[in-house]
Amino acid sequence: MRSKIHILDESLINKIAAGEVIESPASVVKELIENAVDAKAKTIDITISGGGLQCIEVNDDGEGMNAEDMEKSILRHATSKIKNFDDMQKVMTMGFRGEALSSIAAVSKMTLESADGKQGHRLVIETGQVLQRETIARACGTRIEVRSLFHNVPVRKKFQKEAFALTSEIHRLVTQMALAHTHVVFHLRSQNRDLLSVSGTDLKTAIEEIFGEKFSQSLYKIEAKQNAMHLIGYIADPSLAKKNRLGQYLFINHRPVFSAPIAQMVKEAYGTRIEESKYPQCILQLTMPPEEVDVNVHPQKSQVRVHDYKIIRDLIFQGFAKVWQCHAPVSLNLSQSFPLHAPIHAPAQHPIPQYSFSSKSSSVPVQQEFSLEKTFEAPLEPFYIMERYLLMNAHVFFPRDFLSFCIVDLVRAETALLVHSLETKSSFVVSQRLLEPLVVSITPDDKILYEKKQTMLEEVGFETRMIAAHAIAVDTVPFAMEEETAASFITELLHGNISEIMDHTEKRKWVVTVSRHVSLRKKQYSMEEGKEIIRRLQNIKNPIVDPLGRPIIKKIGIEDLKELMS
Repeated sequence: MRSKIHILDESLINKIAAGEVIESPASVVKELIENAVDAKAKTIDITISGGGLQCIEVNDDGEGMNAEDMEKSILRHATSKIKNFDDMQKVMTMGFRGEALSSIAAVSKMTLESADGKQGHRLVIETGQVLQRETIARACGTRIEVRSLFHNVPVRKKFQKEAFALTSEIHRLVTQMALAHTHVVFHLRSQNRDLLSVSGTDLKTAIEEIFGEKFSQSLYKIEAKQNAMHLIGYIADPSLAKKNRLGQYLFINHRPVFSAPIAQMVKEAYGTRIEESKYPQCILQLTMPPEEVDVNVHPQKSQVRVHDYKIIRDLIFQGFAKVWQCHAPVSLNLSQSFPLHAPIHAPAQHPIPQYSFSSKSSSVPVQQEFSLEKTFEAPLEPFYIMERYLLMNAHVFFPRDFLSFCIVDLVRAETALLVHSLETKSSFVVSQRLLEPLVVSITPDDKILYEKKQTMLEEVGFETRMIAAHAIAVDTVPFAMEEETAASFITELLHGNISEIMDHTEKRKWVVTVSRHVSLRKKQYSMEEGKEIIRRLQNIKNPIVDPLGRPIIKKIGIEDLKELMS
Protein backbone atom coordinates (compact mmCIF):
# COMPACT_ATOMS: atom_id res chain seq x y z
CA MET A 1 0.00 0.00 0.00
CA ARG A 2 1.40 3.40 -1.00
CA SER A 3 2.02 6.03 1.67
CA LYS A 4 -0.72 8.67 1.98
CA ILE A 5 1.22 11.19 4.05
CA HIS A 6 3.64 13.54 2.32
CA ILE A 7 5.67 16.63 3.24
CA LEU A 8 4.29 19.96 2.00
CA ASP A 9 6.52 22.16 -0.12
CA GLU A 10 8.04 25.28 1.43
CA SER A 11 5.85 27.72 -0.53
CA LEU A 12 2.63 26.10 0.68
CA ILE A 13 3.94 25.93 4.24
CA ASN A 14 4.65 29.66 4.16
CA LYS A 15 1.17 30.46 2.84
CA ILE A 16 -0.45 28.36 5.58
CA ALA A 17 1.67 30.09 8.23
CA ALA A 18 0.83 33.48 6.74
CA GLY A 19 -2.88 32.66 6.91
CA GLU A 20 -2.62 32.28 10.69
CA VAL A 21 -0.75 35.55 11.25
CA ILE A 22 -2.02 37.80 8.44
CA GLU A 23 -5.82 37.95 8.37
CA SER A 24 -6.22 41.41 6.84
CA PRO A 25 -4.28 44.58 6.01
CA ALA A 26 -4.67 45.62 9.66
CA SER A 27 -2.68 42.50 10.64
CA VAL A 28 0.18 43.66 8.41
CA VAL A 29 0.15 47.16 9.90
CA LYS A 30 0.12 45.70 13.41
CA GLU A 31 3.15 43.47 12.82
CA LEU A 32 5.15 46.24 11.16
CA ILE A 33 4.38 48.76 13.92
CA GLU A 34 5.38 46.21 16.57
CA ASN A 35 8.71 45.69 14.80
CA ALA A 36 9.26 49.45 14.69
CA VAL A 37 8.46 49.82 18.41
CA ASP A 38 10.85 46.97 19.27
CA ALA A 39 13.51 48.77 17.19
CA LYS A 40 13.09 51.77 19.56
CA ALA A 41 11.56 54.04 16.95
CA LYS A 42 10.55 57.52 18.07
CA THR A 43 8.45 58.27 14.96
CA ILE A 44 6.35 55.85 12.90
CA ASP A 45 4.69 56.94 9.64
CA ILE A 46 2.02 54.71 8.09
CA THR A 47 0.61 55.30 4.59
CA ILE A 48 -2.06 53.10 3.01
CA SER A 49 -4.16 52.99 -0.15
CA GLY A 50 -7.09 50.81 -1.14
CA GLY A 51 -7.72 49.92 2.48
CA GLY A 52 -4.21 48.45 2.61
CA LEU A 53 -4.82 45.85 -0.11
CA GLN A 54 -3.13 48.00 -2.75
CA CYS A 55 -0.30 49.38 -0.65
CA ILE A 56 0.92 49.66 2.94
CA GLU A 57 4.05 51.63 3.77
CA VAL A 58 5.54 51.84 7.28
CA ASN A 59 8.57 54.07 7.81
CA ASP A 60 10.39 54.39 11.17
CA ASP A 61 13.52 55.98 12.64
CA GLY A 62 14.49 52.98 14.77
CA GLU A 63 17.78 51.13 15.03
CA GLY A 64 17.59 49.62 11.55
CA MET A 65 19.33 46.48 10.24
CA ASN A 66 22.49 45.60 8.36
CA ALA A 67 22.45 43.56 5.13
CA GLU A 68 22.87 40.19 6.88
CA ASP A 69 20.02 40.80 9.32
CA MET A 70 17.77 41.97 6.50
CA GLU A 71 18.26 38.65 4.69
CA LYS A 72 17.54 36.71 7.88
CA SER A 73 14.50 38.79 8.82
CA ILE A 74 12.35 37.40 6.00
CA LEU A 75 13.03 33.78 6.99
CA ARG A 76 10.57 31.87 9.15
CA HIS A 77 11.24 31.83 12.90
CA ALA A 78 14.13 34.27 12.63
CA THR A 79 14.09 36.77 15.48
CA SER A 80 16.31 38.99 17.61
CA LYS A 81 13.84 38.98 20.52
CA ILE A 82 14.42 35.56 22.12
CA LYS A 83 17.10 32.87 22.10
CA ASN A 84 15.66 30.08 24.27
CA PHE A 85 12.52 28.92 26.06
CA ASP A 86 13.34 30.86 29.23
CA ASP A 87 13.37 34.10 27.22
CA MET A 88 9.84 33.36 25.99
CA GLN A 89 8.60 33.06 29.59
CA LYS A 90 9.50 36.69 30.30
CA VAL A 91 9.17 38.41 26.94
CA MET A 92 8.63 42.18 27.05
CA THR A 93 8.98 42.97 23.36
CA MET A 94 5.93 43.29 21.10
CA GLY A 95 7.09 40.56 18.71
CA PHE A 96 9.11 37.46 19.44
CA ARG A 97 8.09 34.58 17.15
CA GLY A 98 9.97 35.69 14.04
CA GLU A 99 6.97 35.07 11.77
CA ALA A 100 5.84 38.56 10.79
CA LEU A 101 8.03 39.51 7.81
CA SER A 102 8.17 35.99 6.38
CA SER A 103 4.37 35.72 6.56
CA ILE A 104 3.84 39.12 4.93
CA ALA A 105 6.43 38.40 2.22
CA ALA A 106 4.72 35.08 1.40
CA VAL A 107 1.45 36.76 0.36
CA SER A 108 2.57 40.08 -1.15
CA LYS A 109 5.10 42.02 -3.18
CA MET A 110 7.36 43.60 -0.59
CA THR A 111 10.21 46.12 -0.60
CA LEU A 112 12.43 46.25 2.49
CA GLU A 113 14.81 49.16 3.07
CA SER A 114 16.92 49.58 6.20
CA ALA A 115 20.08 51.18 7.55
CA ASP A 116 21.81 50.76 10.92
CA GLY A 117 23.60 54.11 10.70
CA LYS A 118 26.43 52.96 8.44
CA GLN A 119 25.06 51.72 5.14
CA GLY A 120 21.56 51.34 3.70
CA HIS A 121 20.28 48.34 1.76
CA ARG A 122 17.16 47.42 -0.22
CA LEU A 123 15.56 44.02 -0.86
CA VAL A 124 12.77 43.51 -3.39
CA ILE A 125 10.77 40.38 -2.50
CA GLU A 126 7.86 38.67 -4.21
CA THR A 127 5.99 35.70 -2.75
CA GLY A 128 8.83 35.10 -0.30
CA GLN A 129 11.61 35.14 -2.89
CA VAL A 130 14.28 37.88 -3.08
CA LEU A 131 14.32 39.28 -6.61
CA GLN A 132 16.70 42.20 -6.16
CA ARG A 133 19.40 43.43 -3.74
CA GLU A 134 21.02 46.86 -3.80
CA THR A 135 22.87 49.37 -1.66
CA ILE A 136 21.13 52.71 -1.02
CA ALA A 137 21.68 55.91 0.93
CA ARG A 138 19.20 56.48 3.73
CA ALA A 139 19.00 57.56 7.37
CA CYS A 140 19.01 55.11 10.24
CA GLY A 141 15.71 53.21 10.40
CA THR A 142 13.53 50.95 8.28
CA ARG A 143 10.94 51.37 5.52
CA ILE A 144 8.74 48.48 4.46
CA GLU A 145 6.36 48.71 1.51
CA VAL A 146 3.78 45.96 1.01
CA ARG A 147 1.91 45.91 -2.31
CA SER A 148 -0.75 43.64 -3.82
CA LEU A 149 -1.57 41.93 -0.53
CA PHE A 150 -3.04 38.41 -1.01
CA HIS A 151 -2.40 38.58 -4.78
CA ASN A 152 -1.44 34.89 -4.70
CA VAL A 153 -4.14 33.84 -2.22
CA PRO A 154 -7.37 34.70 -4.08
CA VAL A 155 -9.65 33.01 -1.56
CA ARG A 156 -8.31 35.16 1.30
CA LYS A 157 -8.54 38.30 -0.84
CA LYS A 158 -12.11 37.48 -1.91
CA PHE A 159 -13.33 37.61 1.68
CA GLN A 160 -11.75 40.95 2.58
CA LYS A 161 -14.08 43.84 3.47
CA GLU A 162 -14.62 47.00 1.45
CA ALA A 163 -11.76 49.50 1.36
CA PHE A 164 -13.41 52.00 3.74
CA ALA A 165 -14.05 49.25 6.33
CA LEU A 166 -10.44 48.03 6.06
CA THR A 167 -9.25 51.62 6.47
CA SER A 168 -11.39 51.93 9.58
CA GLU A 169 -9.83 48.75 11.02
CA ILE A 170 -6.33 50.10 10.39
CA HIS A 171 -7.30 53.41 11.94
CA ARG A 172 -8.49 51.67 15.11
CA LEU A 173 -5.33 49.55 15.18
CA VAL A 174 -3.06 52.60 14.93
CA THR A 175 -5.19 54.31 17.60
CA GLN A 176 -4.56 51.35 19.91
CA MET A 177 -0.83 51.44 19.20
CA ALA A 178 -0.65 55.20 19.83
CA LEU A 179 -2.41 54.78 23.18
CA ALA A 180 -0.14 51.85 24.10
CA HIS A 181 3.12 53.60 23.18
CA THR A 182 2.51 57.21 24.14
CA HIS A 183 6.21 58.14 23.78
CA VAL A 184 6.11 57.45 20.01
CA VAL A 185 4.96 59.91 17.34
CA PHE A 186 2.40 58.32 14.98
CA HIS A 187 1.16 59.56 11.60
CA LEU A 188 -1.45 57.72 9.51
CA ARG A 189 -2.35 58.74 5.95
CA SER A 190 -4.73 57.25 3.39
CA GLN A 191 -5.27 58.36 -0.20
CA ASN A 192 -3.12 61.48 0.41
CA ARG A 193 -5.23 62.46 3.42
CA ASP A 194 -4.17 62.67 7.08
CA LEU A 195 -6.27 60.35 9.24
CA LEU A 196 -4.38 60.46 12.53
CA SER A 197 -1.52 62.38 14.08
CA VAL A 198 -0.30 61.81 17.65
CA SER A 199 2.58 63.84 19.08
CA GLY A 200 4.11 61.19 21.37
CA THR A 201 3.85 63.31 24.55
CA ASP A 202 1.85 61.42 27.20
CA LEU A 203 -1.36 59.39 27.57
CA LYS A 204 -3.71 62.31 28.33
CA THR A 205 -2.37 64.31 25.37
CA ALA A 206 -2.72 61.28 23.09
CA ILE A 207 -6.35 60.84 24.19
CA GLU A 208 -7.12 64.49 23.46
CA GLU A 209 -5.42 64.37 20.03
CA ILE A 210 -7.26 61.18 19.05
CA PHE A 211 -10.73 61.62 20.58
CA GLY A 212 -10.97 65.39 21.00
CA GLU A 213 -10.86 67.84 23.88
CA LYS A 214 -14.51 67.37 24.89
CA PHE A 215 -14.10 63.64 25.49
CA SER A 216 -10.74 64.14 27.21
CA GLN A 217 -12.28 66.56 29.70
CA SER A 218 -14.97 64.04 30.65
CA LEU A 219 -12.42 61.46 31.85
CA TYR A 220 -11.36 60.58 35.39
CA LYS A 221 -7.77 59.52 36.08
CA ILE A 222 -7.38 56.12 37.74
CA GLU A 223 -4.27 54.69 39.38
CA ALA A 224 -3.56 51.79 41.74
CA LYS A 225 -0.55 49.71 42.78
CA GLN A 226 -0.17 46.33 44.40
CA ASN A 227 3.15 44.52 44.69
CA ALA A 228 4.77 44.59 41.24
CA MET A 229 1.52 45.37 39.43
CA HIS A 230 0.53 48.89 38.41
CA LEU A 231 -2.74 50.15 36.93
CA ILE A 232 -2.97 53.60 35.37
CA GLY A 233 -5.33 55.17 32.86
CA TYR A 234 -8.58 57.06 32.43
CA ILE A 235 -12.22 56.08 32.74
CA ALA A 236 -15.15 57.92 31.20
CA ASP A 237 -18.10 59.38 33.04
CA PRO A 238 -20.92 56.78 33.35
CA SER A 239 -23.17 58.98 31.19
CA LEU A 240 -20.88 58.25 28.21
CA ALA A 241 -21.42 54.47 28.30
CA LYS A 242 -21.90 52.93 24.84
CA LYS A 243 -23.89 50.04 23.42
CA ASN A 244 -20.70 48.23 22.39
CA ARG A 245 -17.12 47.73 23.62
CA LEU A 246 -15.53 49.95 20.96
CA GLY A 247 -14.74 52.55 23.60
CA GLN A 248 -12.70 50.14 25.72
CA TYR A 249 -8.91 50.05 25.37
CA LEU A 250 -6.88 47.67 27.54
CA PHE A 251 -3.10 47.31 27.45
CA ILE A 252 -0.98 44.81 29.36
CA ASN A 253 2.72 45.66 29.34
CA HIS A 254 1.99 48.11 26.50
CA ARG A 255 0.38 45.37 24.40
CA PRO A 256 -3.19 46.01 23.13
CA VAL A 257 -5.27 43.02 24.23
CA PHE A 258 -8.84 41.93 24.80
CA SER A 259 -9.63 40.11 28.02
CA ALA A 260 -13.24 39.18 28.75
CA PRO A 261 -12.59 38.66 32.50
CA ILE A 262 -10.95 42.10 32.87
CA ALA A 263 -13.67 43.78 30.77
CA GLN A 264 -16.27 42.26 33.10
CA MET A 265 -14.35 43.52 36.16
CA VAL A 266 -14.39 47.05 34.75
CA LYS A 267 -18.15 46.88 34.19
CA GLU A 268 -18.72 45.57 37.71
CA ALA A 269 -16.58 48.41 39.09
CA TYR A 270 -19.03 50.89 37.56
CA GLY A 271 -21.81 49.16 39.51
CA THR A 272 -25.30 50.52 38.90
CA ARG A 273 -23.96 53.78 37.48
CA ILE A 274 -24.49 52.42 33.95
CA GLU A 275 -27.29 50.40 32.39
CA GLU A 276 -26.90 46.64 32.21
CA SER A 277 -27.00 46.71 28.40
CA LYS A 278 -24.25 49.33 28.05
CA TYR A 279 -20.46 49.28 28.30
CA PRO A 280 -18.20 51.90 29.91
CA GLN A 281 -15.48 53.70 27.98
CA CYS A 282 -11.97 53.45 29.38
CA ILE A 283 -8.27 53.49 28.52
CA LEU A 284 -6.39 51.29 30.99
CA GLN A 285 -2.71 50.34 31.10
CA LEU A 286 -1.66 47.38 33.24
CA THR A 287 2.01 46.76 33.98
CA MET A 288 3.05 43.46 35.54
CA PRO A 289 6.03 41.07 35.65
CA PRO A 290 6.26 39.32 32.24
CA GLU A 291 6.19 35.88 33.86
CA GLU A 292 2.69 36.66 35.21
CA VAL A 293 1.15 36.88 31.73
CA ASP A 294 1.18 34.44 28.80
CA VAL A 295 1.16 36.34 25.49
CA ASN A 296 1.67 33.24 23.34
CA VAL A 297 -1.95 32.04 23.28
CA HIS A 298 -3.19 33.70 20.07
CA PRO A 299 -1.68 33.96 16.55
CA GLN A 300 -2.13 37.76 16.52
CA LYS A 301 -1.16 38.07 20.22
CA SER A 302 -4.45 39.94 20.76
CA GLN A 303 -5.49 37.74 23.68
CA VAL A 304 -3.51 36.85 26.77
CA ARG A 305 -3.77 34.68 29.88
CA VAL A 306 -3.02 36.12 33.29
CA HIS A 307 -1.79 33.98 36.16
CA ASP A 308 -3.72 35.74 38.96
CA TYR A 309 -6.89 37.62 38.02
CA LYS A 310 -7.69 38.27 41.69
CA ILE A 311 -4.86 40.80 42.01
CA ILE A 312 -6.05 42.58 38.86
CA ARG A 313 -9.60 42.67 40.23
CA ASP A 314 -8.32 44.19 43.49
CA LEU A 315 -6.34 46.78 41.52
CA ILE A 316 -9.34 47.77 39.41
CA PHE A 317 -11.74 48.05 42.34
CA GLN A 318 -9.14 49.93 44.39
CA GLY A 319 -8.61 52.45 41.60
CA PHE A 320 -12.33 52.87 40.88
CA ALA A 321 -13.14 53.34 44.57
CA LYS A 322 -10.80 56.36 44.67
CA VAL A 323 -12.45 57.81 41.56
CA TRP A 324 -15.99 57.46 42.91
CA GLN A 325 -14.97 59.03 46.22
CA CYS A 326 -13.69 62.11 44.39
CA HIS A 327 -16.55 62.22 41.87
CA ALA A 328 -19.63 61.16 43.81
CA PRO A 329 -22.92 61.44 41.90
CA VAL A 330 -25.23 64.35 42.73
CA SER A 331 -27.81 63.35 45.37
CA LEU A 332 -31.46 63.71 44.35
CA ASN A 333 -34.25 64.05 46.89
CA LEU A 334 -36.82 61.92 45.11
CA SER A 335 -39.33 62.19 47.96
CA GLN A 336 -39.77 65.89 47.17
CA SER A 337 -40.14 65.45 43.41
CA PHE A 338 -42.22 62.26 43.53
CA PRO A 339 -44.09 61.74 46.83
CA LEU A 340 -44.08 58.07 47.75
CA HIS A 341 -47.55 58.29 49.26
CA ALA A 342 -49.50 60.21 46.63
CA PRO A 343 -53.27 60.10 46.18
CA ILE A 344 -54.67 59.37 42.74
CA HIS A 345 -55.01 62.68 40.98
CA ALA A 346 -54.86 64.36 37.62
CA PRO A 347 -52.57 67.26 36.68
CA ALA A 348 -54.22 70.66 36.78
CA GLN A 349 -54.12 71.07 33.01
CA HIS A 350 -56.20 67.90 32.54
CA PRO A 351 -59.04 67.87 35.09
CA ILE A 352 -60.80 64.54 35.50
CA PRO A 353 -64.23 64.45 33.84
CA GLN A 354 -66.97 62.65 35.79
CA TYR A 355 -67.19 59.47 33.64
CA SER A 356 -67.57 55.82 34.45
CA PHE A 357 -66.53 52.80 32.38
CA SER A 358 -70.06 52.09 31.21
CA SER A 359 -71.07 52.74 27.63
CA LYS A 360 -73.37 55.50 28.80
CA SER A 361 -72.19 58.87 29.92
CA SER A 362 -73.89 58.58 33.26
CA SER A 363 -71.76 59.17 36.17
CA VAL A 364 -70.17 57.98 39.28
CA PRO A 365 -68.38 60.89 40.93
CA VAL A 366 -64.65 60.48 41.26
CA GLN A 367 -63.57 60.92 44.85
CA GLN A 368 -60.55 63.16 44.62
CA GLU A 369 -59.80 62.72 48.31
CA PHE A 370 -59.50 58.92 47.98
CA SER A 371 -55.94 57.71 48.62
CA LEU A 372 -54.16 54.36 48.36
CA GLU A 373 -51.21 55.44 50.44
CA LYS A 374 -51.94 52.84 53.11
CA THR A 375 -52.00 50.07 50.52
CA PHE A 376 -49.17 50.90 48.12
CA GLU A 377 -45.64 51.90 49.04
CA ALA A 378 -44.67 52.90 45.46
CA PRO A 379 -45.30 56.13 43.52
CA LEU A 380 -48.60 56.16 41.65
CA GLU A 381 -48.65 57.52 38.12
CA PRO A 382 -51.29 60.17 37.33
CA PHE A 383 -54.06 59.05 35.00
CA TYR A 384 -56.95 60.63 33.12
CA ILE A 385 -60.45 59.19 32.77
CA MET A 386 -62.28 59.65 29.47
CA GLU A 387 -65.59 58.23 28.32
CA ARG A 388 -65.04 54.46 28.25
CA TYR A 389 -61.26 55.04 28.43
CA LEU A 390 -58.66 55.21 31.17
CA LEU A 391 -55.38 56.87 30.17
CA MET A 392 -52.54 56.13 32.54
CA ASN A 393 -49.28 57.75 31.47
CA ALA A 394 -48.48 55.95 28.17
CA HIS A 395 -51.16 53.24 28.32
CA VAL A 396 -54.85 53.33 27.42
CA PHE A 397 -57.31 50.94 29.06
CA PHE A 398 -60.77 50.46 27.58
CA PRO A 399 -63.53 47.81 27.89
CA ARG A 400 -63.94 45.38 25.01
CA ASP A 401 -67.07 43.67 26.30
CA PHE A 402 -68.57 42.74 29.64
CA LEU A 403 -65.90 40.11 30.30
CA SER A 404 -62.67 41.71 29.08
CA PHE A 405 -60.79 44.93 28.42
CA CYS A 406 -57.79 45.96 26.28
CA ILE A 407 -54.54 47.78 26.98
CA VAL A 408 -52.83 49.86 24.28
CA ASP A 409 -49.18 50.83 24.65
CA LEU A 410 -49.05 54.29 23.07
CA VAL A 411 -45.25 54.38 22.71
CA ARG A 412 -45.24 51.14 20.74
CA ALA A 413 -48.27 52.28 18.77
CA GLU A 414 -46.52 55.51 17.79
CA THR A 415 -43.45 53.51 16.78
CA ALA A 416 -45.58 51.34 14.46
CA LEU A 417 -47.18 54.46 12.97
CA LEU A 418 -43.76 55.97 12.24
CA VAL A 419 -42.51 52.81 10.49
CA HIS A 420 -45.72 52.67 8.45
CA SER A 421 -45.22 56.30 7.46
CA LEU A 422 -41.58 55.78 6.46
CA GLU A 423 -42.27 52.62 4.47
CA THR A 424 -45.19 54.06 2.52
CA LYS A 425 -43.49 57.32 1.55
CA SER A 426 -41.96 57.05 -1.93
CA SER A 427 -39.14 59.40 -0.94
CA PHE A 428 -38.39 57.25 2.11
CA VAL A 429 -37.72 60.49 4.06
CA VAL A 430 -39.93 62.02 6.74
CA SER A 431 -37.85 64.52 8.66
CA GLN A 432 -38.15 67.63 10.77
CA ARG A 433 -35.73 70.58 10.79
CA LEU A 434 -34.24 71.51 14.14
CA LEU A 435 -34.37 75.11 15.36
CA GLU A 436 -30.65 74.87 16.13
CA PRO A 437 -28.22 72.29 14.71
CA LEU A 438 -27.47 69.38 17.04
CA VAL A 439 -23.71 68.87 17.44
CA VAL A 440 -22.69 65.20 17.74
CA SER A 441 -19.19 64.22 18.84
CA ILE A 442 -17.68 61.36 16.84
CA THR A 443 -14.50 59.33 17.15
CA PRO A 444 -11.85 59.20 14.42
CA ASP A 445 -13.14 55.73 13.46
CA ASP A 446 -16.68 57.13 13.18
CA LYS A 447 -15.41 59.92 10.90
CA ILE A 448 -14.29 57.41 8.26
CA LEU A 449 -17.62 55.59 8.45
CA TYR A 450 -19.57 58.87 8.38
CA GLU A 451 -17.95 59.99 5.12
CA LYS A 452 -18.97 56.70 3.54
CA LYS A 453 -22.51 56.55 4.94
CA GLN A 454 -23.60 60.20 4.84
CA THR A 455 -25.93 59.52 1.90
CA MET A 456 -27.56 56.63 3.75
CA LEU A 457 -28.16 58.87 6.75
CA GLU A 458 -30.05 61.23 4.45
CA GLU A 459 -32.26 58.34 3.34
CA VAL A 460 -33.63 57.93 6.86
CA GLY A 461 -34.18 61.62 7.50
CA PHE A 462 -30.85 63.00 8.73
CA GLU A 463 -29.30 66.07 7.11
CA THR A 464 -25.75 66.27 8.45
CA ARG A 465 -22.43 68.01 7.80
CA MET A 466 -18.89 67.82 9.17
CA ILE A 467 -18.04 70.94 11.19
CA ALA A 468 -14.84 69.88 13.03
CA ALA A 469 -12.35 67.04 13.28
CA HIS A 470 -14.43 65.32 15.97
CA ALA A 471 -17.93 66.67 15.40
CA ILE A 472 -20.80 66.72 12.92
CA ALA A 473 -23.83 69.04 12.87
CA VAL A 474 -27.30 67.53 12.48
CA ASP A 475 -29.82 69.89 10.84
CA THR A 476 -32.77 67.51 10.44
CA VAL A 477 -33.85 64.32 12.22
CA PRO A 478 -36.57 61.76 11.41
CA PHE A 479 -40.07 62.85 12.36
CA ALA A 480 -40.92 62.22 16.03
CA MET A 481 -37.31 61.55 17.09
CA GLU A 482 -36.16 63.50 20.13
CA GLU A 483 -32.84 65.36 19.84
CA GLU A 484 -31.31 63.56 22.81
CA THR A 485 -31.67 60.16 21.12
CA ALA A 486 -30.31 61.32 17.75
CA ALA A 487 -26.63 61.20 18.76
CA SER A 488 -26.69 57.57 19.94
CA PHE A 489 -28.78 56.63 16.91
CA ILE A 490 -26.26 58.12 14.46
CA THR A 491 -23.43 56.22 16.15
CA GLU A 492 -25.40 52.98 15.86
CA LEU A 493 -26.12 53.59 12.19
CA LEU A 494 -22.45 54.32 11.48
CA HIS A 495 -21.46 50.96 12.91
CA GLY A 496 -24.35 49.08 11.31
CA ASN A 497 -23.36 46.40 8.80
CA ILE A 498 -25.51 47.67 5.91
CA SER A 499 -24.33 48.03 2.34
CA GLU A 500 -24.37 51.25 0.31
CA ILE A 501 -27.24 50.24 -2.00
CA MET A 502 -30.12 49.22 0.24
CA ASP A 503 -32.78 46.78 -0.89
CA HIS A 504 -36.23 46.62 0.72
CA THR A 505 -35.06 44.35 3.55
CA GLU A 506 -32.14 46.60 4.43
CA LYS A 507 -34.31 49.71 4.25
CA ARG A 508 -36.61 48.10 6.80
CA LYS A 509 -33.60 47.41 9.03
CA TRP A 510 -32.82 51.10 9.04
CA VAL A 511 -36.46 52.05 9.60
CA VAL A 512 -36.71 49.66 12.55
CA THR A 513 -33.52 51.15 13.97
CA VAL A 514 -35.13 54.57 13.69
CA SER A 515 -38.24 53.26 15.41
CA ARG A 516 -36.27 51.75 18.27
CA HIS A 517 -34.85 55.16 19.08
CA VAL A 518 -38.18 56.89 18.61
CA SER A 519 -39.69 54.40 21.06
CA LEU A 520 -37.47 55.98 23.71
CA ARG A 521 -39.31 59.24 23.08
CA LYS A 522 -41.91 60.74 25.37
CA LYS A 523 -43.59 58.66 28.05
CA GLN A 524 -46.64 60.85 28.79
CA TYR A 525 -49.54 61.66 26.50
CA SER A 526 -52.59 63.87 26.70
CA MET A 527 -56.11 62.52 26.19
CA GLU A 528 -56.24 64.06 22.73
CA GLU A 529 -52.93 62.45 21.71
CA GLY A 530 -54.07 59.06 23.00
CA LYS A 531 -57.32 59.19 21.03
CA GLU A 532 -55.55 60.27 17.85
CA ILE A 533 -52.93 57.51 18.06
CA ILE A 534 -55.63 54.86 18.54
CA ARG A 535 -57.63 56.28 15.62
CA ARG A 536 -54.59 56.20 13.28
CA LEU A 537 -53.59 52.75 14.49
CA GLN A 538 -56.69 51.28 12.87
CA ASN A 539 -55.42 52.31 9.42
CA ILE A 540 -52.11 50.42 9.36
CA LYS A 541 -51.42 46.90 8.17
CA ASN A 542 -50.40 45.38 11.50
CA PRO A 543 -51.77 47.23 14.55
CA ILE A 544 -51.19 44.28 16.89
CA VAL A 545 -47.37 44.26 17.21
CA ASP A 546 -44.72 46.94 16.73
CA PRO A 547 -41.72 46.61 14.33
CA LEU A 548 -39.63 45.12 17.13
CA GLY A 549 -42.16 42.30 17.66
CA ARG A 550 -43.59 43.68 20.91
CA PRO A 551 -47.38 43.66 21.48
CA ILE A 552 -49.15 46.99 20.99
CA ILE A 553 -52.62 45.82 22.11
CA LYS A 554 -53.22 43.20 24.76
CA LYS A 555 -56.58 41.75 25.77
CA ILE A 556 -57.16 41.01 29.46
CA GLY A 557 -60.03 38.63 30.28
CA ILE A 558 -61.68 37.43 33.48
CA GLU A 559 -59.36 34.43 33.70
CA ASP A 560 -56.32 36.67 33.35
CA LEU A 561 -57.59 38.85 36.18
CA LYS A 562 -58.25 35.82 38.39
CA GLU A 563 -54.71 34.60 37.77
CA LEU A 564 -53.33 38.08 38.46
CA MET A 565 -55.21 38.41 41.73
CA SER A 566 -54.56 34.84 42.95
